[in-house]
Amino acid sequence: MRHGSVTLGDLIANGGSLELGCQVCRLHLYIDPAILQMAVTVPVPDVCDYLKCPQCGVENTEADNPVWARPDARPPKMGAVE
Repeated sequence: MRHGSVTLGDLIANGGSLELGCQVCRLHLYIDPAILQMAVTVPVPDVCDYLKCPQCGVENTEADNPVWARPDARPPKMGAVE
């Protein structure tokens, strides 16, 4: 487990999204981290070790890590009404 990484719980508490991607099929998407139903203590970079690409089915292994995850880094929508 990586120390100091943003966790799923951090994203959920702050209303953030999770950015996921696959280097094999180039899938790129943003999801609500709460739908994963994973422990809130899981660091975001480690999430991909538990997932497989929903498009091509590839999974991470000890030797290859094509699926990646990170907190959504997009800026908030300008002029959004809350």
